Amino acid sequence: MTRHISDLNGEEPPEALRLLSERLNPDNYTFETREGKRVAVGFDWSKEVKQKNQEDLQRIATDQTITNIPFQMRQVLDSDERFSQDQLPHFWEFVQGLEDLSPRLANDGDPLHQIEDLLCGAIAVLVIKHHDWLAVDPERMAWCRGKLESVVRQPPAPLRFDSATADGDRKWDSFAGEAGVALLAHDRNDPLARRLVAASVLSFHYSTTSRTLIRASQHREQLGEDFDRMLCLAVRWAGQCPALGLAQRLRTDTDAEDDHAGKEALIEEFVEGRLPTELPDILELSAQAEREIEAVRARQFPELERMRRRETSTRRPGSEVETLHRGRLSVDTRVLSAAFTWLDLTLARPDERAKWLGLVRTFLDITLGLIPQINDPRRQRTEDHPDEFDAWVFGIVAGTIPSLTATEGHRTLWQPILDRGSPAHKWIERFFWEWFTVGVRAAQTPERFTAIWSAMIEYALQSPAWDPETSRSYNLDDAVFWLLGLGTGINKIGERPDFAASFSGMEGLFARVAERWFKASKLVSGFLHWVTQPAAVGLLVPAVGWLAPVVPTFDTYAWRDGLEENLIAFLRACWDRKGQQISADPGLERDFRALLTTAVSRGSHAAIALRDHVVGSSVG
Repeated sequence: MTRHISDLNGEEPPEALRLLSERLNPDNYTFETREGKRVAVGFDWSKEVKQKNQEDLQRIATDQTITNIPFQMRQVLDSDERFSQDQLPHFWEFVQGLEDLSPRLANDGDPLHQIEDLLCGAIAVLVIKHHDWLAVDPERMAWCRGKLESVVRQPPAPLRFDSATADGDRKWDSFAGEAGVALLAHDRNDPLARRLVAASVLSFHYSTTSRTLIRASQHREQLGEDFDRMLCLAVRWAGQCPALGLAQRLRTDTDAEDDHAGKEALIEEFVEGRLPTELPDILELSAQAEREIEAVRARQFPELERMRRRETSTRRPGSEVETLHRGRLSVDTRVLSAAFTWLDLTLARPDERAKWLGLVRTFLDITLGLIPQINDPRRQRTEDHPDEFDAWVFGIVAGTIPSLTATEGHRTLWQPILDRGSPAHKWIERFFWEWFTVGVRAAQTPERFTAIWSAMIEYALQSPAWDPETSRSYNLDDAVFWLLGLGTGINKIGERPDFAASFSGMEGLFARVAERWFKASKLVSGFLHWVTQPAAVGLLVPAVGWLAPVVPTFDTYAWRDGLEENLIAFLRACWDRKGQQISADPGLERDFRALLTTAVSRGSHAAIALRDHVVGSSVG
């Protein structure tokens, strides 16, 4: 039957049809006669199908091995795992056979991994984890170095759908860069190591830049000033690649040659040790990059006037309000953030702290300098918002603040952000997003985090920039909302009981917060939700007195943002957790019942049910 099906078009049938024909072929069945009837009692594939199935299983196993190798090599590199002396010869034999493998193809025809990914990953494990074992046999080391040199000199063509922002942690360039760092740490005059490192810092993938410099930061003592050179290389490339990338996208032969020549010139400077160790001025690089970008555009579009960046401000016809725009860096900020991913002040040696802290301050100054400076909120505004670079800088700042000593002064990092006040409320939101995530982890203890956070709130309470009498209220409300950590989608410390003692110590501070800022229903609603969390249990009872004079004054429009639901949930939490304390204090009970009456007056069934519950439990 298989023969007849394949003869239909003179071609082999589809797999499903071929298997169906085998299922229908009586030659593949075993029959018995039972009660006078011939019955099929067994089935077995034909010899040809069995052979093909076996080949398919072998191919699948091979494909899985190939697909998993880069992932497994990355796991080894990122862990303390090492091969034993008995395992190394077998692994070495395996590594040498990798070039004979054929990569598995995806549905689009591209390989899921390039052979170079497998080969460089395995070699990186040997060079980084087992350098001494390689060095014992010069032939082993020569073989590994030869493969690395071959791939860096003639890199494989990129896959069609690859992108610079894709995860390159399991790609050949990332593995080669980390191997280069290990080789350079052993011999700073090694030209191959220097080329591998430089090519990876200037890699197509941002993640490769990050991985290479993270590995370098771990070996910075052995690398000496070459670590600074690597940073200088990355910053220089961040300034050059936007114009070169634009030229390449415009697809002219000259531009493509310039792109290659520009990158190669930087690589040669590093290889030959001619690259400076001092970081260039990023703002100067940005201005130069802007000029180069405009020059590329002018060459491509000679009929147009020199294209200018957008104006720093615009004014709509007939409007008295001027819209100010955020400044712009013309360098590749993703290269910058990738190059300094390693920047963690807690890992700095004593002689490095001042320099690393200076880097943090430099990045913060750049970001603050890009924020529109609004001097008259009545006639000026901005519709812009932070970008990825701002978010990265604020993450670095938030992680640095808790590690600063009294002499270094954590206030010097967060105060300039708060000084921008309500006009910069979107940037303030972004900073506190990082503060309540990165900052909490960096602080390590609730007491350390709460002490710094309290200082921020105290400063804002005294700052004219945060005064509701002089600031545009809706923008200030947003800024205060994030200052107080009321965005519980990211602020999870309220769910941590270990913060309860620290929060209780903030009672007096929150009393002043309520007095100054709790005229806005958005803030009250957010606070009502936040204060019911486990860590804030010590503030539940005091909050009744803070809110009793405020909530009844809200008009109909103010009862939005979930205010009614949050008020009812707050009152239930107060009664269930602190009911006896409330009943024992006449003033406190009066305030509680005033809030409950306000909720009931809105006709909510949940509020009425809560009132009946309170009355019933009081009678009992």
